[in-house]
Amino acid sequence: MNILVTGGAGYIGSHLVKQLLTNNENYVTVIDNFETGFKKTISTLKQFGELKFIYQDLSEWNSLEDIFKNSNFDTVIHFAASLNVAESVSNPLLA
Repeated sequence: MNILVTGGAGYIGSHLVKQLLTNNENYVTVIDNFETGFKKTISTLKQFGELKFIYQDLSEWNSLEDIFKNSNFDTVIHFAASLNVAESVSNPLLA
């Protein structure tokens, strides 16, 4: 399967990516902008298998559309999120 994980450099997303790679899923792609994730996490995950990484903010629709046009994902697992609860309450439509 060709799996895309958004937010794969964050805590929950990275644990899922590790599990996918450990289970020999051949095509795993991570999209993250490192707002709350970490570059080092991607380096660590690459030790578990072949991983494609795309630095991308999900609010940049045109670039995101190009990624989907040029890829053939079977599954998208979405873990990208803002961790700031106060900001989410005061501005729930913030992209």
